[in-house]
Amino acid sequence: MMIPQLGQMDGQMMSDAFQELSGILEEAIILKRWISTTPGTKYLGHADTQNYTSIPTTAVIEELTPLEIASSGNLYAAGDLHVQCLLQIFGGENVVGGDGSVSVRPSDQIVRAGRTYKIVGHPFQVQLAGQSWWKAVARQV
Repeated sequence: MMIPQLGQMDGQMMSDAFQELSGILEEAIILKRWISTTPGTKYLGHADTQNYTSIPTTAVIEELTPLEIASSGNLYAAGDLHVQCLLQIFGGENVVGGDGSVSVRPSDQIVRAGRTYKIVGHPFQVQLAGQSWWKAVARQV
């Protein structure tokens, strides 16, 4: 069976339909973007404090399926969520300083219904209906 190519009007129709449904499918979240670390006092047993800025936004959220969890090589766990939003999402990453030292940049977090989740793995960008979306997996903290 041959699938016909979408015309210009079909693309516009898909974009319009997506805009109409986005209010139904999306839910309000707070994206907590990591901005800095305040050093703790190690000899007193005080750990470093991670500082975040809060950005209200919306996202499409759904639970991972059992098959996705089973085939992830223990990266994902029951209760993890797919998060898809228009704002870029950052996962944790290693950062090399000017002196060659390596530190870890903490991942962004999301707050959904009063619960905080951290980003697990590597977020990636997808194109949908002419817009750039960021997809990631989040785990409750």
